[in-house]
Amino acid sequence: MAEKDHMTETNIIPASTLPRLTAEERAQAEALADRALNGDLEALNTFEAEIPQARHYLIEVFGNLARDTRRQIIESYLSPEDAVRKRGINLAADELRSTLGNDTGDPLERLLIERIACNWIEVHLVEQLTNQLRADGQASLDQVEYYQKFLNRTQRRFLSACKTLAQVRKLMGVDTQSRNPTADTAKRTHHQAGKATRHQANEAGVEQLVLEVEAKGK
Repeated sequence: MAEKDHMTETNIIPASTLPRLTAEERAQAEALADRALNGDLEALNTFEAEIPQARHYLIEVFGNLARDTRRQIIESYLSPEDAVRKRGINLAADELRSTLGNDTGDPLERLLIERIACNWIEVHLVEQLTNQLRADGQASLDQVEYYQKFLNRTQRRFLSACKTLAQVRKLMGVDTQSRNPTADTAKRTHHQAGKATRHQANEAGVEQLVLEVEAKGK
């Protein structure tokens, strides 16, 4: 199980994970969870066997590794006093996930989007740290080079995750604009063909206009 401070952070039994517990059930669940967090495996087994939605609770509170990884990344670069900045970064990451289609995509897409969000956070925090070291002028050349190499690695991981997501969507035939699968391929193909025809017509019209202007000039 996770450390005690993690459970404290999640308020022992968040209402969002076990919303239908009675007061008596909640008290029992919190007592069992508290014992389990202190290493009592029997309490953990009882929690899973007797508490409604225990599996959902354990997955959401302790099994969400992408969320925990994101939190660890942010905590490792920012101080406890940076609460507002941490909140802003988390909100921006959520916005990025939503923009990339995390709520509507295939499970594989969602995994990649979570990875992109974590990499996106780290690459910017490492870049800010590297820039700060240069600006301060107090870091040695070796230190600056170390963080520059670290930045390069984080950038490669970020770009690799983005590329993989694009490749997966291409293989699945997903339209990244409408989020519709291959069923719309014919419609998109027809639309693209129409755009190409109009483009050719526009080019022909431009060429004709150029010829007429040149003729008048003569």
